[in-house]
Amino acid sequence: MASATPWTRGFEARSSGSDACLAVARTTSCSYLRAVRVLSFALAFVGAVTCAAALAPVLWIERGKLPPLTASYFWMMIMPAIAVAIVLAYQWNRRIDRGSSIVLIVIGIATGLYPMWGPTFLPDMKMKLDWIGTIISMYLPGLLIVAAGLLQLSLPASGRQAGKAYRGAGPATS
Repeated sequence: MASATPWTRGFEARSSGSDACLAVARTTSCSYLRAVRVLSFALAFVGAVTCAAALAPVLWIERGKLPPLTASYFWMMIMPAIAVAIVLAYQWNRRIDRGSSIVLIVIGIATGLYPMWGPTFLPDMKMKLDWIGTIISMYLPGLLIVAAGLLQLSLPASGRQAGKAYRGAGPATS
C-alpha cells in the first residue's frame, strides 16, 4: 500500500470537516485550504489598510502636518481600500471564486501603478515615484493585494469553498 502524501496523511480520520474539504481530500489538506484563505484575506486587508492610512504618518513625520482630506485624497487612498473591502465582503458571504480573485489582482495593480497614471486625472495627487510615502502607501499595498489575489487563484476550483451565506444553508428545496 502506497503511503499518503504528508498533507493528506490521516485525513480519513479527520473527515468530519466541511463538504468542500472532503471534496479535495485526495489532493490538498483542508487545513492548508483554510490557511491559504486566511492568509489571502489577511494580505488583502493589510494592503487596504496600508493604502488608506500609511500616507498620513509619513507626511506627519516629514512635514509636521497631515494631508488635506480632499476628493483627490479620497479617490487615491480611500477608494482602493473600499474596493478591497467590498471584494472581501463578497468572498466572506458568498465564496472565493475566480472572478473575485481576478478583481483583487486588478485592484492591486491599479493601486500600485496609480502614481504613474493617476496624476493625469487628478493633478493634485502627484507623488514622487521614489518617495518613501509612495512606496509605503501605494506600491506596498498594491503588491499585498495582488499577492492575495494570486494566492486565491492558486486554490483548486473545488477548494474555493462556499462563503458564510452558503455554509449555513441546508439543501435547496423547491
